[in-house]
Amino acid sequence: MTKKLLATVLGLLLVASLSLGASAVSKSEVLDTIYQFDQILFGEDNVNGFTFHYFDKADNTIKDCVYLPIGESPWNSSLDMYTGPTEAPDSEGYEYMIMNYTFGCPTVHPSLMGQTGCAFHIPYDGTVKITTYFRNGSVQPDGCELFVYLNEVSEESMLLDYVGTEEGQELEVENVEVKAGDTIYWFVDCMETLSNDSCDFNPRVQYTAVTDENVSDEEPFQSEEPDTSAEPDDSETEQKPAGSDTENTPATDGKNETKPATTDKAKTDEKSSNTGLVIGIVAAAVVVAAVVAIIIAKAKKKK
Repeated sequence: MTKKLLATVLGLLLVASLSLGASAVSKSEVLDTIYQFDQILFGEDNVNGFTFHYFDKADNTIKDCVYLPIGESPWNSSLDMYTGPTEAPDSEGYEYMIMNYTFGCPTVHPSLMGQTGCAFHIPYDGTVKITTYFRNGSVQPDGCELFVYLNEVSEESMLLDYVGTEEGQELEVENVEVKAGDTIYWFVDCMETLSNDSCDFNPRVQYTAVTDENVSDEEPFQSEEPDTSAEPDDSETEQKPAGSDTENTPATDGKNETKPATTDKAKTDEKSSNTGLVIGIVAAAVVVAAVVAIIIAKAKKKK
């Protein structure tokens, strides 16, 4: 009797947890979130849904980048970076494969052997807008080329093909249909040479519609406590242009600037959502415990 009762209790708790978890995120939260790199998290395996990779031209496969903090890179010790192979002789031909965030702006540099890039892992079914600010530090002698793919590197899956300019462009791909578990890839190719190929590179993803059954139509639980965190002043945020190959530092002409989208909204919503989830689970546990107590009391009376 006791074992059956415990099994029933555990089952009820599991069902309550799953149902609460499924509705922990609302459609409004998802639609208001802009997924992009976060400089504070840069260096982790996953940064706001982004992971870091290169497309290896030697065998046409996607491989994981290695993260090197400032002072540890054999290519430029003044930068932190995600890069390709770092051990000699494996690194031959992959030198200067760099993605860094040292100067407050994502920059990228491909190599002769590999296209430098990243991936965003789709969390929900729906449609998304893919936005990428891309600017070549110099187009001499041949600049860089940006590719965006869905799920694999192929002509059929290509969403964008763009040769960079010194002016810089905010590139957009609208209403791409995606499912949870899909992957969007960005890869930058050096074309014929790797000279002057340092680029400003700021990829973002935002949902334009959500069709995922695990996303609730209802608004999330909101804490009664006032939010005292200061909103960032976008007017003071500047996108620094890409640097030259000589020092791999941003240029200072200041002609082309863009403001990275903020992820503060996503963080606040996630905190509120998590708080609601915890409170909901605790409440469910209390209710189930009360039911168990009643059952036990009735069982004792029958005896």
